[in-house]
Amino acid sequence: MAKETNKVDIQLYDLAVTPDPNDYFGRVRSKGTIDNEAIASRIKKEGSEYQAETIIELLNRADRIKSEGLAQGYNVNTGFVNARLSVSGVFYEEVFDPKKHQLNASINLTSNTRELIDETKVTVLGQAQTGPVLLKVVDSFTGEINAQITPSNAITIYGDRIKIDGSEEFKDEVGLFFINLDDQSRTKVTQLINNENKAVIFMVPALAKGNYELELVTQLNRNALLKAPRSEKLEAVLIVN
Repeated sequence: MAKETNKVDIQLYDLAVTPDPNDYFGRVRSKGTIDNEAIASRIKKEGSEYQAETIIELLNRADRIKSEGLAQGYNVNTGFVNARLSVSGVFYEEVFDPKKHQLNASINLTSNTRELIDETKVTVLGQAQTGPVLLKVVDSFTGEINAQITPSNAITIYGDRIKIDGSEEFKDEVGLFFINLDDQSRTKVTQLINNENKAVIFMVPALAKGNYELELVTQLNRNALLKAPRSEKLEAVLIVN
């Protein structure tokens, strides 16, 4: 039986890649983002005697130590995920060449996490309201999808109704924005290469290292401008190394 707190909603979107007008793909409707501050707040609500600031400091340190351990070649096993390093590329000699080889992290959910997901109650809300849908981002330099992006390089967003357009009134609001997750600063994309309903190609600004959300804001709906812009964020976090 699903736990009372484990509930998610799914919205349906037109599966445009097939000729069948009656098939859809589903997306879990996000309830927001949980960061270490939010985790600390939940721990406090459970009755922890530690101050929220102390909990946040410990969580941040734990994140750093896990990252360092993984980078040092240790397997990281927690109650949430199991992680280990792997290497890609073909070796013809006993030399690691960064141009041919790459270290990657293999991350898998633990059995406890999977069990909680299996217990989740799902409600299908039906078709989502018409608006921009961001499906994936592809980096043209590395080929990575919804992962690492390269500053000052072209990347492509694929989706539906994502052409960027707006009236003079909303010129500052309309566009593509990278949101730094550390300080919530916003960087607007200034160079669009291709701007269509299904794909938008643009140059990534000279972003600093960090983790970013990508937000698309457009006033266009099909072939007409709405009274106000609509926004949509890519569900994946994009990384600049």
